[in-house]
Amino acid sequence: MKFRNLFDLYTLLKNPWKSSDEIRRIQDAKLRKIVRHAYARVPYYRRLFDSVSLRPEDIREMRDLERLPLTSKREMNELPLSEKTAKGIDLRRCRVSA
Repeated sequence: MKFRNLFDLYTLLKNPWKSSDEIRRIQDAKLRKIVRHAYARVPYYRRLFDSVSLRPEDIREMRDLERLPLTSKREMNELPLSEKTAKGIDLRRCRVSA
């Protein structure tokens, strides 16, 4: 069995009794959940999706992420914190570390 990334390996080790198809279904379900959250609560991700006419339900599995434009580290660093932070998060209560 070939592992495409460390998360695949971690998931398998965490769930050794599950088949690779079952693990993939779990991963895809978690992906759909985080995509829905990002679209609903993070202004930057909503704009990113809207810029290419994607809706959260269009992302069903990992390969669907290829439809989103890439974001560079520089672009993310230039965004105000409020644009890349989920609504409802009190930034004053967040711990900053470097």
